[in-house]
Amino acid sequence: MLTLKNFRIESTSQGATLRCDVSSKLDAPSVLWFETDPENYDLLDVDEPSWAALALYYVALASGQDLIIEADISPRLLHNLRWDLGIFLRHYDPAGFSEISIDAGTSAPERANGSLVATGFSGGVDSMATVLTRVGPDVPERARINTLAIFQVGAMLSDDSRHRLAAAKDRARAFAAPHGLRVITLNSNLDAFYRSLPNPKLRSLGRTVSLRNGAGALALGRGIREFHPSGNVGYDRASFGPSNIIEFAEPVLAPLMTTEHTTFQAGAAGLSRPDKIAFLSDRPEAHRFLDVCVGPADKRYQNGVINCGECWKCAQTLAQLDGLGALDRFGAAFDLNSYPENRARIYENLVLWFGSRGQNHLDAEFEPLRQAGVPIPPWKQTLRRDRIRRHLRKIRRLASKNLAGH
Repeated sequence: MLTLKNFRIESTSQGATLRCDVSSKLDAPSVLWFETDPENYDLLDVDEPSWAALALYYVALASGQDLIIEADISPRLLHNLRWDLGIFLRHYDPAGFSEISIDAGTSAPERANGSLVATGFSGGVDSMATVLTRVGPDVPERARINTLAIFQVGAMLSDDSRHRLAAAKDRARAFAAPHGLRVITLNSNLDAFYRSLPNPKLRSLGRTVSLRNGAGALALGRGIREFHPSGNVGYDRASFGPSNIIEFAEPVLAPLMTTEHTTFQAGAAGLSRPDKIAFLSDRPEAHRFLDVCVGPADKRYQNGVINCGECWKCAQTLAQLDGLGALDRFGAAFDLNSYPENRARIYENLVLWFGSRGQNHLDAEFEPLRQAGVPIPPWKQTLRRDRIRRHLRKIRRLASKNLAGH
């Protein structure tokens, strides 16, 4: 059994920490915690710890342990965990989940909902599009985003994760200031529980990020009334699975995490990624703050810009902006001096990346670019060139080795 109990809030030197004790058959921590700044103390939900149930539900499924929550949680969420959400996850990621039982109380006292309408914010294309499509005066006030949430639930893990979280908060505050948005950060040891799973395939952030962020939103459930996950794809590419990338299912998955006090709805899911980039190309905030990079840390912040300009995500964004004729607007976010001379190599690397994931994926990514006039090379031609290059490198290595032996 995986048992969660003793839910509490503790004040620490870092701020306010929501905790519960965890016992399981895994080599995992004995305490699950979420930590936020002192001013967010009143947002933490200790009375109805649905966050703990959602946080470790996947862990219980993937390790074949019944889940016991010694507290009252949302009746609506509990029903979905036992039925729709569990059925959906077993179909979407059929890589070894077991049937489990879930036991929890459902008699938490009624309370007023919070006032925060939030989205997870990284500064990337998806989260920035979610925010900027939901902050204007044409958006009904009760649906208007008023809070940016930055959750460290696995994506920022490093020896300096607190420093990285603080840096992300500073950037988010600069972006949020003109719109009067609140910025909240939340740190957690949740990733350690996923890393303890016996099946390595089930540990990845890509398979679990939606559930992790959902748990973060529910941890702040006394304040967050609506949460709009930003990592999803557009409806045109949403998937019922099976897949190992959970964000493709977010338009379907998000509502299944809803409780009586916090509603989930995928953010900007009506827009494809090319649509989002086109929308952002005209937004001054994006020109300055767009952060899409997944490259190594030492490749970022070169020449005063945040994005490395060479990883697949940077390349994808640059290619789209290039096709739109909007590239020169993003000099504060990308080093555009080296882009023209590296354009052909970047495009080839992009084709190899997406081509390795299948022809359908390749077509979906590049057809809008080709329609915009971006000279994306053909997949087979690029693959042939890459194989020739690798073959020549192998010959050179063998020749060097043979020469060194004489």
